[in-house]
Order: sequence, then structure tokens, then C-alpha cells
Amino acid sequence: GNVWEQIACLSEMVLSPEETFGKYKVKGVDLIIKRDGELYFSQIKTKQDTLTGSQLKRSRDELSVFKKSMFIAAHSLGDWTFSSHPKINRISGTDFWDLINLDYSEIMVHTTKTVKSIEFEMLKYFNKSK
Repeated sequence: GNVWEQIACLSEMVLSPEETFGKYKVKGVDLIIKRDGELYFSQIKTKQDTLTGSQLKRSRDELSVFKKSMFIAAHSLGDWTFSSHPKINRISGTDFWDLINLDYSEIMVHTTKTVKSIEFEMLKYFNKSK
């Protein structure tokens, strides 16, 4: 998930509390999104079906303390395990990246290249070790 945080922070609308405030972390918050004069305190996961049952309650508790919050899936994959909540918006894939003015198709081009490169290197390594 950390890689999606770092990519999201390329947007001038997004900041990472961890990087911005250093040792003063905001519990349960990966990103703060500045949109239309509002701050949205957010968690980001790789895909929609990332959370287990015990993580769901914790994420809801952490995000529901904020006036505006979001639960984000970087990719619209799988079924949502973070069910609807009246105080917490859910957003995923293209909708999220469009919200922060980053081109999702460009992100996917580079992600695909990176994964293929890693896969190629892994195959070389495993073929050597046989």
C-alpha cells in the first residue's frame, strides 16, 4: 500500500501526514486530500477487497472521528470489504486518481512495466538457482 501513498503524493492535492509531520502521525490516516477547501482524512489500500473482518472495524473507528474522511482502493479490483458508512466515502480506481488529478492510465502503464521487469528478474533468479 505504501507505493500507492507515494504515487498519490505526486498530486499537489495530497499530503502524507507521516512525511509532513514526521514523528507526529495521524492515527489511521495514510493521506490527507485537499479538495474544494476541505480536508479528507484517508486510508488507502491496494484493492477493494483488502480488509479482513477485524481490520474493517478498526478502519471505521479510525476514520469516523473526522468530519470528512475517505476509504480508498487504488484499484477497482474485487468486491468491497469496506462496507458503506454514512461518514466515510469510498472511492477506487479511476475515480480516486481523477479526484486528485493524476492520470490513472499513465500510472497503470508504469506499474505494468515495473511488474514485468520484476517478474523478468525473478524468473532469471529462479532459473539460475535450479
